[in-house]
Amino acid sequence: MSVRLSDLAPGRSAVVVAVASRARSRLARLTVLGVVPGRRLTLQQVRPAFVLRIGFSEISVERGIAEEILVAPD
Repeated sequence: MSVRLSDLAPGRSAVVVAVASRARSRLARLTVLGVVPGRRLTLQQVRPAFVLRIGFSEISVERGIAEEILVAPD
């Protein structure tokens, strides 16, 4: 079952299933940051921004972007 990253609780880990964005520049940027299908991430916090840990990196995204990232929670 997949859910939007924005619906994941802080502290939970999940695997990226898809990125449902129509903005090519956004897709390219997320790919460079490692947000790609099959990649495991942990949601660190949701306010004031969504902070994700992917491997040894932490990235911050806005709610609109978090809503476009579909994940399968552990």
